[in-house]
Amino acid sequence: MDIFTPDEPTTSEPTSEPTTSTTTTPEPTTTSSTTSTTTSEPTIQNTYEVSTEVSTQNTYGIVYPNSRPLYNIPDYYNNMIKVSMGDISVSMSILGYYETSDAIENIIDWYITKLTSMGYYIVEYIPPVKISSPYGVYEYSYVIFEKGDYGIGIWAVRDPIEGRTIYWIGEIFVE
Repeated sequence: MDIFTPDEPTTSEPTSEPTTSTTTTPEPTTTSSTTSTTTSEPTIQNTYEVSTEVSTQNTYGIVYPNSRPLYNIPDYYNNMIKVSMGDISVSMSILGYYETSDAIENIIDWYITKLTSMGYYIVEYIPPVKISSPYGVYEYSYVIFEKGDYGIGIWAVRDPIEGRTIYWIGEIFVE
């Protein structure tokens, strides 16, 4: 899977050994998306950059309702991913960051229902925990799913300052 930033154009050129997949690339300034068929072998990169390319073979239709994509994310959200992984060794690519006003419990429960119905099983789950800070109480949770050699991780943080929940979807391989 190629990693794109919102300013870079997407391409339909093959990038490696051919396999057919359909990709949906969200536009940075609109709610519409462009759908194209590409031939490329998906690869997981050890990176924490935002990727706006979403592989429909593995992740189509799993953006939580009532949320919108984000493109400018504070660095401390990426640090939370690294901290949360603990003893699990993963290769990961962030597929996208999203924002919603909904509670973390609703987001995580929706993903558990959605992905288990698609044949994924839970590898690790941390229920929402509260972390006190001088700025208020943050809530944090994540769940990692696996299906074959492919995984999806969902991390969510409730920001008390801005009153929003930011979550991100990661494409992973659990090693």
